[in-house]
Formats: sequence, C-alpha cells, structure tokens
Amino acid sequence: MVDLSGLPSVTTPRPSASVSFAHKYLAVLKGEHMRLVGIAVLFIALSLFDTLTVSLIGPFVGALLNPAMLEKIPLLHDALTGMGVFGRDNQLLALGALLGVLSLTKGLFAFFVQWHLLGFAFTYRARMVQKLMRAYLAMPYGFFLSRNSSAFVQSITAHTKIVSDNLIIPSMRLTADGTMLLILTVFLLFISVPAMVLLAAMLGLAILSYVAFVLPIVKRSGAEVSTTHERIIRGVNEGIGGIKEIRVLRAEDSFFRSVADSADIGAGAEQRFNALLVMPKYLMETVIVLFVILFSTYVILNGEQGDVLIATLAMFAAAGVRMLPAVASVSASVASMNFCRYVLDELYDDLIMIDAASAGKPLPPIQLAQTPGKSPMQSADFAALELDEIRFSYPEADQPAVDGISLSLQRGESIALIGRSGSGKTTLVDILLGLHAVQTGSMQVNGQSIADYGWDHWVSQIAYIPQQVFMVDGSIAENVAFGIPPARIDREKVRRAIESAQLGATVAEMPEGIDTPMGEDGIRLSGGERQRIGLARAFYMDRQVLILDEATSALDTETERQVVEVIRSIRGARTLIVIAHRLSTVRDCDRIYRLEAGKVVASGHFDEVVDAE
Repeated sequence: MVDLSGLPSVTTPRPSASVSFAHKYLAVLKGEHMRLVGIAVLFIALSLFDTLTVSLIGPFVGALLNPAMLEKIPLLHDALTGMGVFGRDNQLLALGALLGVLSLTKGLFAFFVQWHLLGFAFTYRARMVQKLMRAYLAMPYGFFLSRNSSAFVQSITAHTKIVSDNLIIPSMRLTADGTMLLILTVFLLFISVPAMVLLAAMLGLAILSYVAFVLPIVKRSGAEVSTTHERIIRGVNEGIGGIKEIRVLRAEDSFFRSVADSADIGAGAEQRFNALLVMPKYLMETVIVLFVILFSTYVILNGEQGDVLIATLAMFAAAGVRMLPAVASVSASVASMNFCRYVLDELYDDLIMIDAASAGKPLPPIQLAQTPGKSPMQSADFAALELDEIRFSYPEADQPAVDGISLSLQRGESIALIGRSGSGKTTLVDILLGLHAVQTGSMQVNGQSIADYGWDHWVSQIAYIPQQVFMVDGSIAENVAFGIPPARIDREKVRRAIESAQLGATVAEMPEGIDTPMGEDGIRLSGGERQRIGLARAFYMDRQVLILDEATSALDTETERQVVEVIRSIRGARTLIVIAHRLSTVRDCDRIYRLEAGKVVASGHFDEVVDAE
C-alpha cells in the first residue's frame, strides 16, 4: 500500500489562502487580460450562434411531422415570408437549407474560436515559461539556498502546462457553455414552463451532488499530482546525478522506491481525476432519460394530446442535443479548474515572491554572452578593491557569517583566504560575486563605491572557478566559450585559452579535438581537466580577476601540482583570490588572510600567517 501521509494537505494554510480564486486567476494572467476578454467574447458569440442553430431544429422537426406548425410560429413564418418564400413546402425546404448553412458556418466559426483559444493558451504557457526562467535567473542568490531545484523545474515545466490546459482552456469553455445554457433555458421556458422547471430541478440536483461529493476529491487529486510530480523530478535528478555513489553504496533501491512510490500515487490521482471528469456525461444521459419518462407521464396524466407531447419533446430533444454535452462540459470544466487549484496557489505565490524580490521594477533584459573583446565594459578597468568593515548575516542566523572584514586587493596581486569550514570564506566570496548584498560597511572598486562603479561592471571582470566546475552537455569549445552560441565561438581563441590552461596536449589526443562532446556535467573529464577547463574559460573571456574556491581540494597531489603550475604562470598578469585548505596552493600568494567566525584574525605573508600559526 502506498503511503499518502507525506503529501501536504490541501487544507494546510498557504500564503495565498486568503486570496480569492478569481484574483489569483487574473494575477497569473497579468498582461493577458485583453486577449482573455477577446477570447471570451468569441466564445459568447459562438454560443449565441449555436443557440440560434439549435432553436431552429425544433421547428424544423415539428414541421416535418406537421407542416402547419410553421404557421404557429409567427416570427419564423414572417421571416420566411419576408424573404419571398411562400407555401408550406417551400418554407420547409428553405428552413432546412437555412439550418444547413448555419450549421456549416457555425462549424467553421467554432474551429476559428478553438484555434484562437489554443493559440492563446499555448502562447501564454510559452510566455510564462520564459517569465519564470528569466525571473529565477534574476532572483537573489539566497533564494536558491532555501529551495530544491526540482521545485523550479516543476514550476517551469509542469505548473505552466497545468494552468494552460486545465485552467485557461476549461474556463473559456465554461464561459461559452454557461452562456449557451442560460439562453437555451430562457428559450425552453417559452416552450413549456413545467417541462423546464422539471428539467432544471433534475439537472440542478445532479450538479449539486457532483459539486458536493466529487469536487473535493478532484481538488485533492490535483494536489497529489503536483507534489508527486515534483518528487519524481527530484528523485530522478538525485538518482541519475549521484549514480556513481549510489552504485557503490548499493543504494539503488532507495532512490527507485522514492520515484516508484511517487509515480504510483500520481497515477492513482490522475486516474481518479480523469474518471471523475467523464462522470458528468453519463450522469446527464441518465437525467435526460428520466426527464423524458417523468414528463411523458405528467402529460399523459393531465390528459394532453399526443401531438402536443411529441412537439414539446421534439423541442426539448433538439435543445437537449446541445444542453446535454454543455452541462457535462460545464461540470468537467469546473472539476478541471478545481484540479489545478493547488498549482494555481503555488504559481501565484511564486509570482508574488518574484514581484516582491524585484520591488516592482522590471526584470533586467536577458542578453546573449558577449564575444570577448567586444564587451562595452573593458575588463582592464579594474585597479583596486577595498573592503571596509563589511558584515552579512543569513536569515535567522545567530551570528553574522561575515563580521566586520576589511581587506584590500591591487591589480595583479594574489591573496588567499584560509580558515576552517564555516569561518566565512565562501560567504565573503559570494559577497564579492554580488550574490549577497553587503548589509553594513562599504565595498569600493577603483576608489568608487560598488553602487557607483556598477555591480555588472565589476562582475564582468571576474571568473569564478569552484571545486566542481559547472559543465554543460556540449563540446570542449562550448564549455570554454561558456554561454556563447556555437555559431559565434571564436575557435582560434578557444585553442589559445586551452594552451594557456596547459590542456593543449590532452585535447589534441581527443577524437574530435575541441569539438569532442564532454557528456552531461563533463563526465568524460578528470577532476584536473575540469579545473583547467574552468581556467581556460576565464582566459577565453579575458577575465582579469580569478576567484578560485577550493579549486584544487578534490585533486590528487600530482594533478594539484599541474593546476597550481597554471595558476603560477598567470601571477602578476591576473588578479587572484584563492580559497584553499591545502596550504601548498596559497604558498606563493602575496598576502594571506586567516578567517575565524566571520572575522579576519591574521593577515600577511605565508610565513607571518601560516608558519607563525
């Protein structure tokens, strides 16, 4: 038996719990309201067109049974006479021809409306995918520290699809079908009040029962589908990403069970939702059969003539041809919209959070990476960096991660940050990279405050080389010219960067040279080769300030020596900031800073800081 206890309850209060469904619906469609209104108008026009066609079917069927019936409908009889059509047979033929033309026109118009609806829904999905991806890329770095990456994948891929397919399209169909049902109801009231009251009572009872007992199950199913889908994404990412460790530790079953159980829960939820979605169709068919039986019994017991019963039932049958699927469609649309309530809440909360993070300002435009040498911000501008008593604390932390650090760095110098784990080294580097905002103190570049100098200008001069260099699933050239479209890569510059990183001989032995695929996350490269790809990337981009964050800590001694040799070769030509546990990596640095509990406790040359310790 699959455990459901881990799933969040749909009754758990959410940040959006006090906001109405309609408000959230309009919020996620921000910027699309006019197009939404336009589609709604088209659907209402289609429903009116549909109603006109249906309203003529009853008279046509009645006239086939009794040609004199046309004369009992003054509006229709006068219209045909005004068109120059006289005689019962001619009017009957004209009415049939009119019905044929209207049906064909309605079919073409319905296709036109559906085309625009689907275009609106799928265009909205594409725009929302773009908006979320762009917004996530622009969010503060701390945002990513408190959220699993599977949640981002879920929002961008699954939530946008559910909103377009299970909310927007059903809501438009609900508008059209609801309008048509209202008009047909008024029309049938003119035909027979008792019959319409009976039919409305029976349909109303069926719909209320559906809403009361079925919609809560549908809503629950929507929450289960969303949460299990995120669990599947997370399980797949972790299971495939950690395959080496998983295989060695024989932990395959744990990761398999995580995905398998989530898949089972999701399948059950999808089954319930889709089964309940078709229930209205069969429910309405039962209601119509019972209506015919009860109304026929009522007419007979009241002594009405048979032709009256046939004519009335013909009218209701003609209207029922459209009312039956319309009522079923309305019920299914309401169920579908309830199915995505949980997703709507999550997407709404994300958009509110994004708007709050951007403080109402538009997101910066996404630009392609510049080809080196063509950037309007020249990296040679950097001359000096000065930090003065800067502080930073993580939310809800007991003490600052960086607590009053001051240091200086001149162009061409190399400095090292050493200290135990948790001493504040990485947080300090994250501040230098613009990932965290300085809360107190000042940061100056070339004697200007960082705000005046410009974060973009400063960061454009930095290359960051972590312990695990990020690799895209592409060729060596694509990984060196990171972020530049393949057609714009300067291949000769790639080769020079590879030579500078002392990778030339290694790449020359590869089957396709710089076009050799590296596999997902550079799986075909050794640790030392990955680090040197990171250095080659910095050389290709002509970055003058290199930050090496434990870049050699995962390497063996010989591989570390090779990477350190590359670093030594660029001393003086590039400015270096090195974080390291291995002291051999920082021995040649101009100045070393030892950190403890977010403070600089010692600084100076290697012998003054390390040997003295």
